Amino acid sequence: MIDYEALLNEARQKIAALNTNTRFSLKDLFLGVQWESFSGGERRELGRRFKYAVNKGEIPNTRWSGKAQNGTNMYTKYA
Repeated sequence: MIDYEALLNEARQKIAALNTNTRFSLKDLFLGVQWESFSGGERRELGRRFKYAVNKGEIPNTRWSGKAQNGTNMYTKYA
């Protein structure tokens, strides 16, 4: 069972290290091997929880910035 809260905390730490105005997807925050180890359902659930946390202001200095051409949710770190 995946600990989604631990993954959200890991994402918060990685976002804190990003430069201001960096545009990223949730996948960008996790190493390829780690991201690929999640099943499709787990990735979708983490994505839903991450977007919800961003929209509720629970992920500091981050906002949803639309979708990429492939449909991936994109986010931007701001100051």
